[in-house]
Amino acid sequence: MNRIMRIAILLSISLLFISCRENIKEKSTPNLLLIIADDLGYTDLACYGGEINTPTIDSLAATGMMFTNFHTGAMCAPSRSTLFTGQDHHLAGWGRQRDVRGTFYEGKWGYENELSDRVLAFPKLLQQNDYQTCFAGKWHLGKSQNSMPYNQGFNQSFALVQGAANHWNNIGLGLSKFDGTKSLYQRNESKADWPSGKYSTSVYTDEVLEFVSDLDSTDSFFAVASYTAPHWPLQPPPTFKDKYKGKYDDGYLALREKRFQSAKTKELIDGSINLPEGLDHIKDWKELSPEEQKIEARKMELYAAMLEHLDSDINRLLNGLRQAGQLENTIIVFMSDNGADFLDFYNHPIGSFLRDTYNNDYENMGDPSSFVSYGPQWAQACMSPYSYYKGYLAEGGVRAPLIISGKGITKDLNKKYLHIQDLAPTILDLLKTPYPETFENKDLPPLQGKSFAEALKGSKNEIHEASEFFIDDFQGMASIVQGDFKLLNTDDPSDNDKFKLYNLKTDPGEKKNIRSNHRQQIRLMLEAWEAYKEEYRIIYPQNTKDLNPYKEKK
Repeated sequence: MNRIMRIAILLSISLLFISCRENIKEKSTPNLLLIIADDLGYTDLACYGGEINTPTIDSLAATGMMFTNFHTGAMCAPSRSTLFTGQDHHLAGWGRQRDVRGTFYEGKWGYENELSDRVLAFPKLLQQNDYQTCFAGKWHLGKSQNSMPYNQGFNQSFALVQGAANHWNNIGLGLSKFDGTKSLYQRNESKADWPSGKYSTSVYTDEVLEFVSDLDSTDSFFAVASYTAPHWPLQPPPTFKDKYKGKYDDGYLALREKRFQSAKTKELIDGSINLPEGLDHIKDWKELSPEEQKIEARKMELYAAMLEHLDSDINRLLNGLRQAGQLENTIIVFMSDNGADFLDFYNHPIGSFLRDTYNNDYENMGDPSSFVSYGPQWAQACMSPYSYYKGYLAEGGVRAPLIISGKGITKDLNKKYLHIQDLAPTILDLLKTPYPETFENKDLPPLQGKSFAEALKGSKNEIHEASEFFIDDFQGMASIVQGDFKLLNTDDPSDNDKFKLYNLKTDPGEKKNIRSNHRQQIRLMLEAWEAYKEEYRIIYPQNTKDLNPYKEKK
């Protein structure tokens, strides 16, 4: 063999070795699958104390890290704006969820109802770092093209633009002159139609599976399965519809007690506390007629069926990753976007289109031609033991399940305080993607959240210092959390005298106002509140009843 040939062979071997090293390097970068359940209650999952059959999600909890003290925004859009940017929802353009057109807030900073150009959606950074990115499901972060997933860092997307839709077709909500009677969908840069007759959960699963099947073996990916289940309308697939028949005949108050005791047994809730009293405006189950009880029980049966089907489709999603050879290299984040939902627009004054379009007779409940919600009575049970539900800054509105499992994640039950703004920096850390000071020649605000990637690897250090403040303002409510203390105002946040102070450790139901005993604590928290209002330009109309049209009248 001559010298030139030997050199050529050695060079080929070297290039092959380098190529293999590059492939190893690429494969060592994990994938991340973010699964978002819509309006899931804190104790719905079996692993969180619920009675609903959720073996797939439970298995993620059993092999990964399960969080008991994870906090979100009070409603979908503010939560999602913080989730994808790591910033306060006012900075991200979602100070309110209600359509601001024609209101006091129209044209105001922080209330644009679109993803603001003041912030950066972190999937853009993943794209820049050669991640393949996909979004499937509910988006709910604006209707302009700039706000669409395709322009916020996702290579591939199929998105429900609005906050809710029929699970089988494109019939819209028709709740206002701005909310049409057709649901809006977008695929990448173009408007899209709903695949008529197909079920939402399965459609979104199929979208992610198709995306994964098209990847090269060396591609790293970030995919979001943003399901609309178990959000109303309660329309489970026919094969699931009657799985929970008779399961809830003893009512919502009994379910709240059962969930509470189960969560205590699982050590998700302090064993020394008692179940707080429920909300006064919710009727005692015994006050309902037998026909009313029958209808109420059916609502929860349908909800449970939707959740079990969601779990089965997540199993299908994980099996698809396994078959594609991607599962072992994937981190899975499962979460809810906020607390359980009390709203029932079918029976709300603004729900005339829904009443004209759907039939909620008992025999029809759960069909695509019905529009059933389960209301505050079941929402309170699903948030046991916490107070209120979605739409409120009480714990029942902002406490949610969070499970992280997969490659490199330590098995543990984590009880440390965590906020949804912490997810963006954590995901960037896990995917080895730094957050820059500038992006495309534009200065970026620092991420507000704090990465807990080290905790996921087993570190027992605190994620947040006890001195940190977590502050929120949302549609006529405000809250300031510091350590175990929570200062809450659900009446009129423009009046500091209406804040009440609770100790969440001893009073998770927020029943005992201890404000008079902690004057120094109140002073510090209100100082932080005033600074927050100034930083995020919080403003209120003179007529405070206009702050939140969906707030319950008691």
